[in-house]
Amino acid sequence: MIVVEKNDYYLLFKQHDHGEVSGQIAKRVKEKWFKGKEVRKDVEFAIQHHDYAWIDLDNQVKWNEEKNRPYSFIDYPLQDKLFAYSKGINTVQQHSYYAALLCSMHYASFFREPMTDSKIKSFISQEMKRQEMLREKIQPNEAFDFHFRLLQFCDDLSLYICLNDPGIKKDDEFPWFKEGFSQSFSFAKEGMCAEWQDEESIGIEPFPFEDYVEISLPFYKLGKDGVHDIILNDLPHDQRNVKIYPMEKS
Repeated sequence: MIVVEKNDYYLLFKQHDHGEVSGQIAKRVKEKWFKGKEVRKDVEFAIQHHDYAWIDLDNQVKWNEEKNRPYSFIDYPLQDKLFAYSKGINTVQQHSYYAALLCSMHYASFFREPMTDSKIKSFISQEMKRQEMLREKIQPNEAFDFHFRLLQFCDDLSLYICLNDPGIKKDDEFPWFKEGFSQSFSFAKEGMCAEWQDEESIGIEPFPFEDYVEISLPFYKLGKDGVHDIILNDLPHDQRNVKIYPMEKS
């Protein structure tokens, strides 16, 4: 769950809804810039389902008693999260070996050396074995690196939409993406940068899509003074409607 704190309430975004938006973004990437077109459907499937692991976890708000706020994807209990990661990759693997390799590498990239937690070590070891098996089966070529970076970019752009208030000034943005997105491509050698143009549109430069991208992202509202352990779908909900355009030149 993606959690954004406000004065009197929390905005809650389901991870898989965020993943669906990531997939919509991927489908609009310009054909001429997409490497490895023969596996594009698999890549788009991976991006759309990269957070499939969270579907069950996000059914109910889980309350962090220590921090007195809902658990988010950042601080969710590790054992439960790792189990869900494995389950999610297994599900993706039933549909596409290529997509499963991308998702496995994506999850493994969350953990950096040195890794001292035995649960993390076990998960990484398991996924390294999976990746070796999948590589033997699909024999990925040099386009795979592009596909992996594309997954991470689409994930980041969707997170950017979730974590920032519509219309926010650049200086006030959530810190992760203030300086732009870290992924570089042949068409964006120094990466891409996004900025809210108004409450319903985002500009991005350089612009990687065939045309403007229109998305709708559901979210839920949990009052700080209400019941905390609650079924997410029982909460008041709305959606964030956004169009992504080329950045306006100043």
